Amino acid sequence: MLIFLFVTIKESTARSIPQSNANPLLKRGEEKKCYDHVFATSTFLDDKFSGIISFTYNDFTCTTYVYGMFAKGFVDPEKNCYDIVLNDPSGKTVYNLTNKLGLDFVDGGTKPFYATIDFNFMEFLSIDRKRQNGASVGINTNNQPSSSAPALPQSP
Repeated sequence: MLIFLFVTIKESTARSIPQSNANPLLKRGEEKKCYDHVFATSTFLDDKFSGIISFTYNDFTCTTYVYGMFAKGFVDPEKNCYDIVLNDPSGKTVYNLTNKLGLDFVDGGTKPFYATIDFNFMEFLSIDRKRQNGASVGINTNNQPSSSAPALPQSP
């Protein structure tokens, strides 16, 4: 059973200088907004692939940060086409990460990669919390599913 943990972090409103309406630079921390943050990982440890992809998202930037690397599994990348995709609980691809990641293949794995994507990862994780099989990251070889790993939220 997957348990999703959403962490809310409130911005600091601590001040060491008294507030003044005369100087707008002294109005630090006036907004009382809370932003939701989520951190999730997908770890591939099977016969085909070995690696990890991590995701962070917060409501403030509305951007998902993706980073990770693979140690093995990418056999002959010049002949085989590899896609790294985000799958919903039913297995349907909702986002193809491949072009954004710009994978650089080395000795059957990849160099570390990093990308930002305009994608609401928090919404993606909460698509269907009631099912046992939640959202996942999949690797497709030549348009055929090869491996997948659940996108598991992590506690801070």
